[in-house]
Amino acid sequence: MENYRDTFTESPVKYNHWFIRLRYFALASLIVFLASINVFFQISNYQNILGILVLIFIFIYNILLKRKLDRTRLDENNSQQIAFYQIILDLLSLSILVYATGGIEAPIFLFFIFHMILGSLLLPRKNITLIAFFIVITFSGLSLLEYFSVIPHQKINGLFSQPLYNDINFVAGILIIFISVIFISIYLTGKISGDLRERELQLKNAYESLRDAEASKQKYIMAVVHELKSPIAASISYIELIKGNYLGEVNEAVGEKLSKTRERLKESIENINDILYVSKFKLLNKINKEKVNLAELIDAIIEKQQIKAEKKNIKLSFDRRIEAEEHNGDPILLNLAFSNLIGNAIKYTPEKGVVSIKLEKDKITISDDGIGIPAGDIKKLFAEFYRASNAVKSKIEGTGTGLYLVKQIIEEHGGKIKAISPSAIGNESRPGTEFVIDLGKNN
Repeated sequence: MENYRDTFTESPVKYNHWFIRLRYFALASLIVFLASINVFFQISNYQNILGILVLIFIFIYNILLKRKLDRTRLDENNSQQIAFYQIILDLLSLSILVYATGGIEAPIFLFFIFHMILGSLLLPRKNITLIAFFIVITFSGLSLLEYFSVIPHQKINGLFSQPLYNDINFVAGILIIFISVIFISIYLTGKISGDLRERELQLKNAYESLRDAEASKQKYIMAVVHELKSPIAASISYIELIKGNYLGEVNEAVGEKLSKTRERLKESIENINDILYVSKFKLLNKINKEKVNLAELIDAIIEKQQIKAEKKNIKLSFDRRIEAEEHNGDPILLNLAFSNLIGNAIKYTPEKGVVSIKLEKDKITISDDGIGIPAGDIKKLFAEFYRASNAVKSKIEGTGTGLYLVKQIIEEHGGKIKAISPSAIGNESRPGTEFVIDLGKNN
């Protein structure tokens, strides 16, 4: 929903272009129609000339309308205006064609109804109702003028055994049905279209409310998490005082534990900074791009993750196919994404396992021979708060938000990520998982 556009604007824009394409198909169909009439029935040269003139007229205004659309930046008002002109021009052409091919005797007049249904989807009810009156008056006027012999009837020889345009019962019956269908069609289509537009508006308002709520939540998180930094930073300062023997002599064992505590507290501050950065990213949907050396970035992540891997006797390897590959990206967000993927690979791989990272240009592959992912879970893996069923059964801690964030970061960099299980280095007992990240061309 990030690229949501209001239906009131999008529908006329979309259907204006669709009308242009459809009209070329209508021109081809009209040529076949006129040719078929000449083959199976018989019409006068005057009727043929009128038909050809209509063809030329439609072709010319279709080209002009396409140029107008290509050169105009469409908004709600002018897109509806162009749709209005298109419908009027089509109805004018159709009126001439209906007259040239038999008037009320020609089934082609049913296309009036087709245009009314389309018009009801695009135009306000007031406009389409005015057009409906125009059609009704035009078609009824032509039919009555032919009936009273004010204008000559353009008959199609062989279509009916006897003329019907001068039969008052036929003319009255067709006109009553035609007028009823026209107004019923625009009422029902307009009602359905109006209900759909109202629902779209409700969805838009609901989305905007959710977006505002999400923004408030991110601001709250940023405020709360930022406050956590102060006591942690103070704790580090106190530890430094103790280790510096300012409060008395500290033995080696206590000093070692204090050093580990200090490192953990520093990690906590780094995590807090990451949370603040992610919250800012979600709030502003903005990344700060610069040249990032992917090999160096992954090297730094591996160095931090190495201790976790060694505790589980996991072999952590990095195959640098390209030593100094650079990519335009946000170094903090990319670090978060790859740290999450490599950390997960270690977390979900049992002892004496293997985690392999391979870099080739903008493609990064992270493979392991861990517990793998069930086939039914692969498609849901990147959904927020979703965790694979075997990870839940194994009681491995996790929130299900990491991969969701990773996918957002990769896509924000114009890339793609996919999960594969079993992995290339997996086996029957330890299928493993493989994540393939393609960051695409440098941008």
